Amino acid sequence: MVGLGNMSIAHLHYNMDEDLVEAFTRLDVQASSYVARRAPAITRQPVFDSSSVFVEVNNAEEHLYQELNCVWSFLRNTAEDYRYREANLIPLDVLAQAQSIQSRLRQWETAFMPFWAVYQSETSEGAHQAKLLRIYHDTATVLMADALHPVEVVFDAFDDTFRRIVLLSEELLRKKFAGSSANTFSIEMGIVYPLYLTAVKCRIVDLRAKAIQLLLSVPQPEGIWDGRVMAKIAEQVKQIEEEGLHATFLNVHRVPEFRRVHAIGIDIDAKARTAEFSCKLRPNGPDGEWEERKHFVRW
Repeated sequence: MVGLGNMSIAHLHYNMDEDLVEAFTRLDVQASSYVARRAPAITRQPVFDSSSVFVEVNNAEEHLYQELNCVWSFLRNTAEDYRYREANLIPLDVLAQAQSIQSRLRQWETAFMPFWAVYQSETSEGAHQAKLLRIYHDTATVLMADALHPVEVVFDAFDDTFRRIVLLSEELLRKKFAGSSANTFSIEMGIVYPLYLTAVKCRIVDLRAKAIQLLLSVPQPEGIWDGRVMAKIAEQVKQIEEEGLHATFLNVHRVPEFRRVHAIGIDIDAKARTAEFSCKLRPNGPDGEWEERKHFVRW
């Protein structure tokens, strides 16, 4: 997609098979999560509204990927320029755009609940798909909640969401290891990034440790996301944040804001099996200077 720029499906001058469009949209969204600062190249305007009803899980998937496209476009094209500005300096249209995406994500969740009530305790392929969609939606919800907030404590409001991501990912991995869905575990699985997000942004000690454990057990890479690499990076981030804090403290309290890692940049060399990552902290509080640290991991 390099060199294509942004192209709107509505303006294509030829008919395209809808399944092919959906496939490209999914890959485009996934590429935006893989490549830092890359926004989706294909833009699809969401048609979902409060009166929409999903007739099948595939319908829910189609609408969710349209919203994920909007989420990553907003994160890459807009939010990164405003997150660390004072709230009163963020343009109203940017705030409105964020609120609109969050509202549509809530509407999607409401429409999805009838499917979730049926599938959440099943092990069928439909249930497999539904669980992935729930994980993707939860991940998008967390990302949007934090998009324009300069502090990390905003993530502390999502304990239940992180817990569900870990629980559902564990169920999907268990099914994989049971051999019942070997042909579905690929780039489409997409649980490495949600688990990585949980491992670096959830400050519940046992839950983030469980997310790291699950990352290590993901049997194959998902695009550029390799569970082993992300687990090692997440473990180092955890160590940076928790260094010098006693276990008894961490079992009762969260990592203080001034100890928390903010932005994390990753450069993976798959051939050399090494990765360099940089992370930023504000050890002197929200008004203090940024401190950047660089680390290497091998696998």
